Amino acid sequence: MGLFPEWLPWLHKPAATREATAMIVASGVAAGALIGFAEAGAQGPRIDRPARDSMQRRAMEQRVRAGAADGRPDSLEKALELSLRFRSPALPAGTFVFVLSDFLSPLSPETLHAAVATGWDVIPVIVQDPVWERSFPNVSGVTVPLSDPRDGALALVRLSRSETRDRRQAHELRAATLGTALHELGLDTVVLTSSAPDSIYSAFVRWAEHRDSPRRGRR
Repeated sequence: MGLFPEWLPWLHKPAATREATAMIVASGVAAGALIGFAEAGAQGPRIDRPARDSMQRRAMEQRVRAGAADGRPDSLEKALELSLRFRSPALPAGTFVFVLSDFLSPLSPETLHAAVATGWDVIPVIVQDPVWERSFPNVSGVTVPLSDPRDGALALVRLSRSETRDRRQAHELRAATLGTALHELGLDTVVLTSSAPDSIYSAFVRWAEHRDSPRRGRR
């Protein structure tokens, strides 16, 4: 979730995550809901059990604002496993569980199935850049500086036309496959491709309207 730096014209995932979290929390507070939080960053997994505690809520919002996108590739898996392990009466069937991630690292079907089997209302919030992750631009013949997300090492790369085409097809297929897999589990997704508050708000409104649509049918 560390891509891309805020000064670049691409999606800054930490900013999008902060905005989305603020909207989710505000909605929960307005509904009088218990609000909890689970994450698995560089300091290890942690969970705040659901509560109506305003101090806990402010601490959670502060962690999201100040947190670095420093989780391991399996951090989403660890956060879901932690939530499943610490299930309590405060997390009954029907609980809304918003899962914010770019979903670029594979998530085991077993963990996702286990979360769905709890009866929770799991909502994947997919945070992906529309240019470089859900597709790929035609940069053939252009020298492009690429940074290794593991160590920050910079390399200048020149891709051929066929290489850019192959990457575009692979990225679009990955996005489509993820959407299909989540849909087959009966999950309604929210896709965030911008960190602009208006764009994020519109994405959640579309999600809510789709859920309320009489044509949606039974899962």
